[in-house]
Amino acid sequence: MRKLLSLFTLLILSGSLSAQEFSGSWIMAYMRAKQPVFTMIQQDGELTLEDETPQDSTIIQSSALMLMTAVGSDSAVSYSWDGEERWAIERLEGSLRFNGVRDSLYGNYDQEGRLIMASTIDTVPTEYIFESLSVRNKKQKLDIIDTRWKVQGEAGLLSTQQFVFQQDSLLTTELEGRASFGEYYIHPLGRQNALEFVVNQPENFMGIIYLTKVSRRRMYGVLYAVIDDETRPKKYSITLRR
Repeated sequence: MRKLLSLFTLLILSGSLSAQEFSGSWIMAYMRAKQPVFTMIQQDGELTLEDETPQDSTIIQSSALMLMTAVGSDSAVSYSWDGEERWAIERLEGSLRFNGVRDSLYGNYDQEGRLIMASTIDTVPTEYIFESLSVRNKKQKLDIIDTRWKVQGEAGLLSTQQFVFQQDSLLTTELEGRASFGEYYIHPLGRQNALEFVVNQPENFMGIIYLTKVSRRRMYGVLYAVIDDETRPKKYSITLRR
């Protein structure tokens, strides 16, 4: 009986330790911030805050852009809107901490296997949600300007649309014979790439596509679509075919 209890305890401890390991590549799916809500009143003909202390708050969910990859067992490198950054990983009791030059992130895995992190420099409570992503180590060659691509797969609002990537970040989308104009941006993430875009049909929304594989005639990736700032961004597997 004692041996069984010891084995059970060892399994729990090893599971707890493995939950704190960081390996592979992770993408920031979206951010979730708790924004304070202030009450405005009219005083002497001007609008002023009723109280400097907010009486309520609202949850804002927005798109994000970061690829974080483990480098060995105690360090990582990330690529984002802010460029490249190196992180030293600490394994604290029940959590992980990533120490960078400009910021430190800390958190742990949730029941869905996502990595939920917070920052030491945020002025409002913000969660950064990371999800594991399998990517090829081969450097992606992305040459899409003045090319047309058809969206395939279960891509939500983008299904059956065609993308035309034009000069100066102009994106034309075509759906059922109707054309609409939006914009797009290519973000290099180390050896990978991401596409950020805004489209206006069938309704206005924006998205981030983390590209996992790129060939001359096909692009595969993971799409996070943002419809509004109160709804969790929707995740889709997406294929673009030339």
